[in-house]
Amino acid sequence: MNKIFAICCAFLLFQAGCYLGDRAATTQMVSLNFPVPEGQTKASFSVNDSEVQEALKLIDSVLVSAGFVRESIPPVANQQDPVATYSKYKGTGPRPVGGPRVYFRDDRLDVVLVEGGNRNAPVSTATKEICNSLQRELSSRYGAKRVRVER
Repeated sequence: MNKIFAICCAFLLFQAGCYLGDRAATTQMVSLNFPVPEGQTKASFSVNDSEVQEALKLIDSVLVSAGFVRESIPPVANQQDPVATYSKYKGTGPRPVGGPRVYFRDDRLDVVLVEGGNRNAPVSTATKEICNSLQRELSSRYGAKRVRVER
């Protein structure tokens, strides 16, 4: 009975296109760290701080110049919510999945780009260019030590 159940489950997985080794979505992330002020052990920044707002404007300009449109979203309720999301409009309408999202976490801003699905496809050239542009612009303004790229 267990063997038949296992064979049926395996068959269904193969029929659905899901198999072991299938690559999940690829995430690219560019982070900007905000330094902890001297004499403090923990940073206490908020999304409304002037330096955070300035960084958000810089990120916005890079993403908009790459063809993305910033979506209007409600104010941040907690740290899991993005502070900004972007879509790219195509002939058939906006492409919401995979658009960059910007998160504010304690002492850093994270710009997350997601590509997914095809296990054999490398990260697209467009995504690499966006990450490189974000890294270049943020490093130019805030210094390379404060910017980290995860690929």
